[in-house]
Amino acid sequence: MGHSRQGDVPTIDPLPALVLEKNDTAGSGVEGWYAEVPPPPGLTDCLVSLWEMRVPSLPGATRVRILPNACVDIVLYGSEPSRGEGAAALVAPPNRSYVVGSTLRSFMVQSVGWRHVLGASLRPEGVLPLLGLPAAVIGESVALLHDVIGPEAGRWEERVLDGAPEAAMRRLSDVLLERRSGARPPDQTLS
Repeated sequence: MGHSRQGDVPTIDPLPALVLEKNDTAGSGVEGWYAEVPPPPGLTDCLVSLWEMRVPSLPGATRVRILPNACVDIVLYGSEPSRGEGAAALVAPPNRSYVVGSTLRSFMVQSVGWRHVLGASLRPEGVLPLLGLPAAVIGESVALLHDVIGPEAGRWEERVLDGAPEAAMRRLSDVLLERRSGARPPDQTLS
């Protein structure tokens, strides 16, 4: 993420949206289904970005490689979830919300039909204020969001996923801003 100055006001340059565009569907004519935006001002100390994937309906089961991004990610499916493989086998219906640790290796998911996935990439120092435990505890694991934050995960799902899909990232941002407002500031020694 780059920073620049416009007059006396710092601005955040747009993040490159390359994290998940190189995957097993590359070269299939499927382009532009991943979008990433900088976090709103109240979350810049906790988040790297908010992101969204709209995987079109492709013929048959499509294996998608999820590349590591050195962040802990909160992931919510606005559609039926894909089906994870290996370490990500937990990703499957009926569950719709997950925490993906700071992975060092890619992992695979299988998608059949259209998928809408959205999430937030957390800075290491932002994991404790937003999820209630340090990033080191999550490590490289994939967990149900409910196992990390308890029953509040169901409320997050309802608030973020109910309503127009076009506004889901804004609703996710609102949920995270509320959670952030009730937490202590991040420990900068963790960054």
